[in-house]
Amino acid sequence: MRGQTAARVFDMDDATLQETLVATGDAATLRFVQTCHRANGTLFDADVTIYREPAPTPSAFTILIRDTSREQEWHRLVDDSHDLQSALRDEVAVAHRQLAMLQHVTDPSLSQLNATQVVPEVLERLRAVLDVEGVAFISAGRPRRIVVATEALEPQDVTDRWPPDYRPSQDDRILVIQNDPASVAAVSSAKWPSEVSSLIVVPVVLGSRVEGTIEVVGVKPRRSTEWEIAVVQVVAAQVAARLQPDNVLDADADAVA
Repeated sequence: MRGQTAARVFDMDDATLQETLVATGDAATLRFVQTCHRANGTLFDADVTIYREPAPTPSAFTILIRDTSREQEWHRLVDDSHDLQSALRDEVAVAHRQLAMLQHVTDPSLSQLNATQVVPEVLERLRAVLDVEGVAFISAGRPRRIVVATEALEPQDVTDRWPPDYRPSQDDRILVIQNDPASVAAVSSAKWPSEVSSLIVVPVVLGSRVEGTIEVVGVKPRRSTEWEIAVVQVVAAQVAARLQPDNVLDADADAVA
């Protein structure tokens, strides 16, 4: 700042600087925050203190300018660090929730259930961890059979289990419909109530053959995530494993234990 006038440093005209000094004379000390100019033209924020010296004539003043740039950088660094820590905590919390979801649908205790018990149980666990209204497994072929998650929204024909009207089963692609009841009704293999607006369809594949599909449906507006689809795929793999050697959809088996 050497070689500059005080008015130039403070980006003030002479009259404004004079008013500031008069105010200092009345108060003896004046403190304020000011954006100042360096000699090279760059700007910096500063804490400014102006002292009125004891009464010589003419009046004299001492001006202290404390550059706060480093302090501001430090505060920004601390804030960024806090933001990063918060983001990491959020990511860890999400990871813990996802791990808990995965553990719930792959619980080793499921292996103690027989084939006709495990499919409804794992479907219900899937419904619970995804917080959706309904989950069903629809077998491929004819006649179809529907196995639903207990304590859940059910297709209209679930009491029959063999819907008389047949739709070709989905291929091995994953289908996601969000907040579109008409599209859900058009593509679903099960007859869900008309208020169902969201649908995830994941194929159940055994070897190279599609044995059926898992349909996950929701009534409330929602956005399906890649993680949710991945969890449905895990459950689909479990269901496929249970179709061999004990077929849970054997004609003599009860669809829901």
